[in-house]
Amino acid sequence: MDDLHDSLIRTLYGELAQSTDWAQEFLAGLCRATGSHAGAVVLSDLRTRQDSMPAFFGAQDASAVAYERRYAEHNPWRQAHASAPRPAGSVLVSDDLVPYANLRESLFHRDFLRHLGLDHGVGLVGVSSPSHLGSLTLLRTHRRGAFRADELPFLARIAGHWSNACRLRARLAGPDSEPPFAAVFDRLETAVLLLAEDGTILRVNAAADALLRAGDLLRQHGNRLAAKHGAARHALPRAIDAVLARCNTGTSVEVVPLHNVDGILVAQAAVHRLAASPQHAACAALFVQRVGGMPGTGAAEEALRKTYGLTAQEAAFAVRLADLRHLGGTAAEFGWTVGGARQRLKTVFGKTGTARQADLFALMRAMTMALGQ
Repeated sequence: MDDLHDSLIRTLYGELAQSTDWAQEFLAGLCRATGSHAGAVVLSDLRTRQDSMPAFFGAQDASAVAYERRYAEHNPWRQAHASAPRPAGSVLVSDDLVPYANLRESLFHRDFLRHLGLDHGVGLVGVSSPSHLGSLTLLRTHRRGAFRADELPFLARIAGHWSNACRLRARLAGPDSEPPFAAVFDRLETAVLLLAEDGTILRVNAAADALLRAGDLLRQHGNRLAAKHGAARHALPRAIDAVLARCNTGTSVEVVPLHNVDGILVAQAAVHRLAASPQHAACAALFVQRVGGMPGTGAAEEALRKTYGLTAQEAAFAVRLADLRHLGGTAAEFGWTVGGARQRLKTVFGKTGTARQADLFALMRAMTMALGQ
Protein backbone atom coordinates (compact mmCIF):
# COMPACT_ATOMS: atom_id res chain seq x y z
CA MET A 1 0.00 0.00 0.00
CA ASP A 2 3.01 2.29 0.33
CA ASP A 3 3.11 3.06 -3.40
CA LEU A 4 -0.61 3.87 -3.37
CA HIS A 5 -0.14 6.05 -0.30
CA ASP A 6 2.70 8.02 -1.91
CA SER A 7 0.77 8.46 -5.16
CA LEU A 8 -2.25 9.82 -3.32
CA ILE A 9 -0.08 12.17 -1.24
CA ARG A 10 1.49 13.54 -4.42
CA THR A 11 -2.00 14.32 -5.69
CA LEU A 12 -3.02 16.01 -2.43
CA TYR A 13 -0.01 18.29 -2.18
CA GLY A 14 0.90 18.38 -5.85
CA GLU A 15 -1.30 21.28 -6.94
CA LEU A 16 -1.45 23.57 -3.93
CA ALA A 17 -1.18 26.54 -6.24
CA GLN A 18 -4.23 25.51 -8.27
CA SER A 19 -7.90 25.21 -7.40
CA THR A 20 -9.25 22.99 -10.18
CA ASP A 21 -9.54 19.23 -10.53
CA TRP A 22 -7.16 18.28 -7.71
CA ALA A 23 -10.00 16.77 -5.67
CA GLN A 24 -11.31 14.81 -8.66
CA GLU A 25 -7.96 13.12 -9.22
CA PHE A 26 -7.50 12.44 -5.50
CA LEU A 27 -11.01 10.97 -5.17
CA ALA A 28 -10.49 8.73 -8.18
CA GLY A 29 -7.19 7.41 -6.83
CA LEU A 30 -8.58 6.83 -3.35
CA CYS A 31 -11.62 5.00 -4.71
CA ARG A 32 -9.36 2.70 -6.72
CA ALA A 33 -7.11 2.09 -3.73
CA THR A 34 -9.99 1.14 -1.42
CA GLY A 35 -12.32 -0.66 -3.84
CA SER A 36 -14.91 2.09 -3.46
CA HIS A 37 -17.48 2.71 -6.17
CA ALA A 38 -18.03 6.40 -5.44
CA GLY A 39 -16.48 9.24 -3.50
CA ALA A 40 -17.32 12.83 -2.70
CA VAL A 41 -16.02 15.89 -0.93
CA VAL A 42 -18.90 17.13 1.23
CA LEU A 43 -19.03 20.51 2.96
CA SER A 44 -21.66 20.78 5.70
CA ASP A 45 -22.99 23.86 7.44
CA LEU A 46 -24.11 22.33 10.73
CA ARG A 47 -26.12 25.42 11.68
CA THR A 48 -28.29 25.60 8.57
CA ARG A 49 -28.09 21.84 7.87
CA GLN A 50 -27.06 22.61 4.30
CA ASP A 51 -24.55 20.47 2.39
CA SER A 52 -22.63 21.10 -0.79
CA MET A 53 -20.68 18.63 -2.87
CA PRO A 54 -17.90 20.52 -4.72
CA ALA A 55 -16.26 17.34 -6.01
CA PHE A 56 -17.41 13.78 -6.58
CA PHE A 57 -16.36 10.63 -8.41
CA GLY A 58 -18.37 7.67 -9.67
CA ALA A 59 -21.73 9.46 -9.57
CA GLN A 60 -23.72 11.48 -12.07
CA ASP A 61 -24.22 15.23 -11.75
CA ALA A 62 -27.91 14.61 -11.16
CA SER A 63 -27.13 12.45 -8.11
CA ALA A 64 -24.94 15.15 -6.60
CA VAL A 65 -27.62 17.78 -7.15
CA ALA A 66 -30.26 15.48 -5.67
CA TYR A 67 -28.13 14.95 -2.59
CA GLU A 68 -27.55 18.68 -2.04
CA ARG A 69 -31.19 19.68 -2.60
CA ARG A 70 -33.16 16.80 -1.17
CA TYR A 71 -31.33 14.13 0.77
CA ALA A 72 -28.52 15.80 2.74
CA GLU A 73 -30.84 16.67 5.62
CA HIS A 74 -31.85 13.00 5.88
CA ASN A 75 -28.26 11.69 5.97
CA PRO A 76 -28.04 9.69 9.24
CA TRP A 77 -24.23 9.57 9.09
CA ARG A 78 -24.01 13.36 9.19
CA GLN A 79 -26.56 13.47 12.01
CA ALA A 80 -24.52 10.98 14.03
CA HIS A 81 -21.35 13.04 13.56
CA ALA A 82 -23.14 16.29 14.47
CA SER A 83 -24.23 14.80 17.79
CA ALA A 84 -20.67 13.71 18.65
CA PRO A 85 -18.20 15.70 16.51
CA ARG A 86 -14.84 14.14 15.66
CA PRO A 87 -11.67 16.17 15.14
CA ALA A 88 -9.99 16.79 11.81
CA GLY A 89 -7.95 13.79 10.75
CA SER A 90 -10.51 11.30 12.10
CA VAL A 91 -11.72 8.25 10.17
CA LEU A 92 -15.45 7.51 10.57
CA VAL A 93 -16.80 4.13 9.47
CA SER A 94 -20.47 4.39 8.55
CA ASP A 95 -21.39 1.02 10.09
CA ASP A 96 -19.94 2.22 13.42
CA LEU A 97 -22.00 5.40 13.28
CA VAL A 98 -25.25 3.79 12.15
CA PRO A 99 -25.77 0.00 12.09
CA TYR A 100 -26.45 -1.22 8.58
CA ALA A 101 -29.84 -2.64 9.57
CA ASN A 102 -30.91 0.81 10.76
CA LEU A 103 -29.49 2.49 7.67
CA ARG A 104 -31.57 0.26 5.39
CA GLU A 105 -34.73 1.45 7.10
CA SER A 106 -33.90 5.12 6.58
CA LEU A 107 -35.34 7.36 3.87
CA PHE A 108 -31.77 8.24 2.92
CA HIS A 109 -30.99 4.65 1.96
CA ARG A 110 -34.40 3.79 0.53
CA ASP A 111 -34.74 6.80 -1.76
CA PHE A 112 -31.09 7.69 -2.47
CA LEU A 113 -28.34 5.17 -1.71
CA ARG A 114 -30.24 2.08 -2.82
CA HIS A 115 -30.83 3.48 -6.32
CA LEU A 116 -27.08 4.08 -6.63
CA GLY A 117 -26.26 0.58 -5.40
CA LEU A 118 -24.33 1.94 -2.41
CA ASP A 119 -24.52 0.71 1.17
CA HIS A 120 -21.32 1.23 3.18
CA GLY A 121 -19.22 4.33 3.66
CA VAL A 122 -16.22 5.78 5.41
CA GLY A 123 -15.55 9.47 6.08
CA LEU A 124 -12.20 11.25 6.38
CA VAL A 125 -12.65 14.46 8.34
CA GLY A 126 -10.68 17.34 6.86
CA VAL A 127 -12.26 20.29 8.68
CA SER A 128 -14.18 20.14 11.94
CA SER A 129 -15.68 23.01 13.93
CA PRO A 130 -18.90 23.60 15.87
CA SER A 131 -20.42 25.16 12.78
CA HIS A 132 -18.80 23.44 9.79
CA LEU A 133 -17.68 20.01 8.69
CA GLY A 134 -15.59 19.25 5.64
CA SER A 135 -15.23 15.56 4.90
CA LEU A 136 -14.28 13.15 2.18
CA THR A 137 -16.69 10.22 1.89
CA LEU A 138 -16.01 6.91 0.17
CA LEU A 139 -18.93 4.60 -0.67
CA ARG A 140 -19.15 1.01 -1.83
CA THR A 141 -21.68 -1.75 -2.37
CA HIS A 142 -22.94 -4.26 0.15
CA ARG A 143 -21.34 -6.96 -1.96
CA ARG A 144 -17.94 -5.31 -1.53
CA GLY A 145 -18.65 -5.09 2.18
CA ALA A 146 -18.16 -2.68 5.04
CA PHE A 147 -14.80 -1.02 5.59
CA ARG A 148 -12.77 -3.40 7.74
CA ALA A 149 -10.43 -2.81 10.67
CA ASP A 150 -7.40 -3.89 8.61
CA GLU A 151 -8.12 -1.06 6.14
CA LEU A 152 -8.19 1.65 8.80
CA PRO A 153 -4.40 2.16 9.23
CA PHE A 154 -4.08 3.08 5.56
CA LEU A 155 -7.12 5.36 5.74
CA ALA A 156 -5.82 6.96 8.95
CA ARG A 157 -2.54 7.84 7.25
CA ILE A 158 -4.41 9.37 4.33
CA ALA A 159 -6.81 11.20 6.67
CA GLY A 160 -3.96 12.98 8.45
CA HIS A 161 -2.59 14.26 5.15
CA TRP A 162 -6.10 15.12 3.92
CA SER A 163 -6.63 17.27 7.00
CA ASN A 164 -3.25 18.97 6.57
CA ALA A 165 -3.94 19.63 2.89
CA CYS A 166 -7.32 21.16 3.77
CA ARG A 167 -5.57 23.47 6.23
CA LEU A 168 -2.94 24.48 3.66
CA ARG A 169 -5.54 25.11 0.99
CA ALA A 170 -7.56 27.19 3.42
CA ARG A 171 -4.49 29.36 3.97
CA LEU A 172 -3.97 29.72 0.25
CA ALA A 173 -7.64 30.47 -0.36
CA GLY A 174 -7.91 33.10 2.36
CA PRO A 175 -11.16 34.04 4.10
CA ASP A 176 -12.99 34.97 0.93
CA SER A 177 -14.48 32.72 -1.70
CA GLU A 178 -11.45 31.07 -3.26
CA PRO A 179 -9.45 33.93 -4.77
CA PRO A 180 -6.61 32.85 -7.06
CA PHE A 181 -3.27 31.84 -5.58
CA ALA A 182 -1.48 35.01 -6.63
CA ALA A 183 -4.07 37.23 -4.96
CA VAL A 184 -3.50 35.76 -1.50
CA PHE A 185 0.17 34.80 -1.79
CA ASP A 186 1.49 37.90 -0.03
CA ARG A 187 -1.20 37.83 2.66
CA LEU A 188 -0.04 34.51 4.09
CA GLU A 189 1.54 34.70 7.54
CA THR A 190 3.43 31.53 6.69
CA ALA A 191 6.62 32.16 4.70
CA VAL A 192 6.31 30.65 1.21
CA LEU A 193 9.00 30.42 -1.45
CA LEU A 194 8.23 29.12 -4.94
CA LEU A 195 11.06 27.18 -6.58
CA ALA A 196 11.85 26.36 -10.19
CA GLU A 197 12.80 22.92 -11.51
CA ASP A 198 16.50 23.61 -10.85
CA GLY A 199 15.82 24.79 -7.29
CA THR A 200 16.26 28.48 -7.95
CA ILE A 201 13.89 30.88 -6.21
CA LEU A 202 11.17 32.20 -8.51
CA ARG A 203 9.13 34.19 -6.05
CA VAL A 204 8.71 34.77 -2.32
CA ASN A 205 5.84 36.23 -0.35
CA ALA A 206 6.18 39.07 2.15
CA ALA A 207 6.71 36.74 5.11
CA ALA A 208 9.47 34.84 3.28
CA ASP A 209 11.08 38.10 2.16
CA ALA A 210 11.21 39.23 5.79
CA LEU A 211 12.71 35.89 6.79
CA LEU A 212 15.44 36.18 4.16
CA ARG A 213 16.16 39.79 5.15
CA ALA A 214 16.51 38.81 8.80
CA GLY A 215 19.08 36.21 7.77
CA ASP A 216 18.94 34.28 11.04
CA LEU A 217 17.53 31.06 9.58
CA LEU A 218 17.68 31.16 5.77
CA ARG A 219 19.84 32.87 3.20
CA GLN A 220 20.20 32.99 -0.55
CA HIS A 221 23.30 31.38 -1.99
CA GLY A 222 23.29 32.69 -5.53
CA ASN A 223 19.62 32.26 -6.39
CA ARG A 224 19.24 29.05 -4.41
CA LEU A 225 18.05 28.65 -0.86
CA ALA A 226 20.28 27.62 2.02
CA ALA A 227 19.86 27.24 5.76
CA LYS A 228 22.05 29.35 8.03
CA HIS A 229 22.90 26.96 10.86
CA GLY A 230 23.48 23.34 11.84
CA ALA A 231 22.61 20.18 9.97
CA ALA A 232 19.94 22.00 7.95
CA ARG A 233 22.71 23.67 5.91
CA HIS A 234 23.10 20.34 4.15
CA ALA A 235 19.70 18.80 4.83
CA LEU A 236 17.60 21.58 3.27
CA PRO A 237 19.30 21.58 -0.17
CA ARG A 238 19.13 17.79 -0.20
CA ALA A 239 15.42 17.89 0.67
CA ILE A 240 14.71 20.41 -2.09
CA ASP A 241 16.64 18.38 -4.66
CA ALA A 242 14.94 15.16 -3.54
CA VAL A 243 11.45 16.62 -3.92
CA LEU A 244 12.23 18.17 -7.28
CA ALA A 245 13.63 14.86 -8.52
CA ARG A 246 10.47 12.98 -7.59
CA CYS A 247 8.23 13.90 -10.48
CA ASN A 248 6.34 10.62 -10.46
CA THR A 249 7.91 8.48 -7.74
CA GLY A 250 8.24 8.63 -3.98
CA THR A 251 6.73 11.04 -1.54
CA SER A 252 6.31 14.65 -2.61
CA VAL A 253 6.96 16.14 0.85
CA GLU A 254 10.20 16.62 2.79
CA VAL A 255 10.38 18.26 6.23
CA VAL A 256 13.56 19.84 7.66
CA PRO A 257 13.87 21.34 11.17
CA LEU A 258 15.54 24.75 11.32
CA HIS A 259 17.41 25.87 14.42
CA ASN A 260 19.13 29.09 15.40
CA VAL A 261 22.78 29.75 16.19
CA ASP A 262 22.28 28.32 19.70
CA GLY A 263 20.96 25.05 18.33
CA ILE A 264 17.35 25.66 19.40
CA LEU A 265 14.55 24.48 17.08
CA VAL A 266 12.71 27.62 15.99
CA ALA A 267 11.04 26.67 12.69
CA GLN A 268 10.18 23.84 10.37
CA ALA A 269 10.62 23.91 6.60
CA ALA A 270 8.30 21.72 4.51
CA VAL A 271 9.05 21.27 0.80
CA HIS A 272 6.03 20.34 -1.34
CA ARG A 273 6.14 19.24 -4.96
CA LEU A 274 3.87 21.22 -7.31
CA ALA A 275 2.47 19.62 -10.44
CA ALA A 276 3.63 21.08 -13.72
CA SER A 277 1.16 23.60 -15.08
CA PRO A 278 1.02 26.13 -17.91
CA GLN A 279 -0.35 28.61 -15.34
CA HIS A 280 2.82 28.72 -13.27
CA ALA A 281 6.50 27.83 -13.63
CA ALA A 282 7.00 26.82 -10.01
CA CYS A 283 7.81 23.16 -9.42
CA ALA A 284 7.99 23.22 -5.61
CA ALA A 285 6.79 25.35 -2.73
CA LEU A 286 8.71 25.73 0.51
CA PHE A 287 6.61 26.57 3.59
CA VAL A 288 8.47 27.83 6.68
CA GLN A 289 6.50 27.80 9.92
CA ARG A 290 7.90 29.26 13.14
CA VAL A 291 7.70 26.83 16.04
CA GLY A 292 8.13 29.26 18.93
CA GLY A 293 8.68 28.26 22.52
CA MET A 294 11.91 28.01 24.47
CA PRO A 295 13.55 24.94 25.95
CA GLY A 296 11.81 23.75 29.07
CA THR A 297 8.64 22.05 30.15
CA GLY A 298 6.13 21.83 27.33
CA ALA A 299 8.51 22.90 24.54
CA ALA A 300 8.28 19.54 22.76
CA GLU A 301 4.49 19.60 23.00
CA GLU A 302 4.40 23.12 21.59
CA ALA A 303 6.73 22.14 18.77
CA LEU A 304 4.50 19.20 17.87
CA ARG A 305 1.38 21.38 17.93
CA LYS A 306 2.76 24.19 15.83
CA THR A 307 4.84 22.11 13.43
CA TYR A 308 2.55 19.15 12.79
CA GLY A 309 -0.88 20.44 13.81
CA LEU A 310 -1.36 18.06 16.75
CA THR A 311 -3.90 18.97 19.39
CA ALA A 312 -2.59 19.70 22.89
CA GLN A 313 -3.76 16.27 24.05
CA GLU A 314 -2.21 14.47 21.08
CA ALA A 315 1.11 16.27 21.63
CA ALA A 316 1.16 15.43 25.34
CA PHE A 317 0.33 11.81 24.51
CA ALA A 318 3.15 11.59 21.92
CA VAL A 319 5.71 13.04 24.33
CA ARG A 320 4.67 10.76 27.20
CA LEU A 321 4.62 7.69 24.95
CA ALA A 322 8.16 8.52 23.80
CA ASP A 323 9.18 8.69 27.47
CA LEU A 324 7.51 5.46 28.60
CA ARG A 325 7.85 3.41 25.38
CA HIS A 326 4.75 1.50 26.51
CA LEU A 327 1.36 2.07 24.92
CA GLY A 328 -0.62 0.39 27.71
CA GLY A 329 1.10 2.38 30.44
CA THR A 330 0.63 5.64 28.58
CA ALA A 331 -3.04 4.85 27.95
CA ALA A 332 -3.55 4.21 31.67
CA GLU A 333 -2.03 7.58 32.57
CA PHE A 334 -4.47 9.33 30.24
CA GLY A 335 -7.42 7.25 31.42
CA TRP A 336 -7.87 5.62 28.00
CA THR A 337 -8.28 2.03 26.89
CA VAL A 338 -5.42 0.55 24.90
CA GLY A 339 -7.71 0.54 21.85
CA GLY A 340 -8.47 4.23 22.34
CA ALA A 341 -4.77 5.02 22.68
CA ARG A 342 -4.01 3.01 19.56
CA GLN A 343 -6.60 5.00 17.60
CA ARG A 344 -5.08 8.29 18.81
CA LEU A 345 -1.64 7.00 17.88
CA LYS A 346 -2.85 6.44 14.33
CA THR A 347 -3.93 10.07 14.21
CA VAL A 348 -0.51 11.16 15.47
CA PHE A 349 1.14 8.98 12.81
CA GLY A 350 -0.94 10.62 10.09
CA LYS A 351 -0.16 14.16 11.21
CA THR A 352 3.57 13.64 11.75
CA GLY A 353 4.09 11.55 8.63
CA THR A 354 5.33 8.55 10.63
CA ALA A 355 4.13 4.97 10.25
CA ARG A 356 5.47 3.12 13.30
CA GLN A 357 6.19 3.85 16.94
CA ALA A 358 9.92 3.56 16.17
CA ASP A 359 9.59 6.32 13.56
CA LEU A 360 7.71 8.53 16.01
CA PHE A 361 10.30 7.94 18.72
CA ALA A 362 13.09 8.87 16.30
CA LEU A 363 11.25 12.08 15.46
CA MET A 364 10.80 12.84 19.15
CA ARG A 365 14.49 12.19 19.88
CA ALA A 366 15.53 14.59 17.13
CA MET A 367 13.08 17.20 18.34
CA THR A 368 14.08 17.04 21.99
CA MET A 369 17.77 17.16 21.06
CA ALA A 370 17.12 20.23 18.93
CA LEU A 371 15.24 21.80 21.85
CA GLY A 372 18.17 21.13 24.16
CA GLN A 373 16.16 18.85 26.44
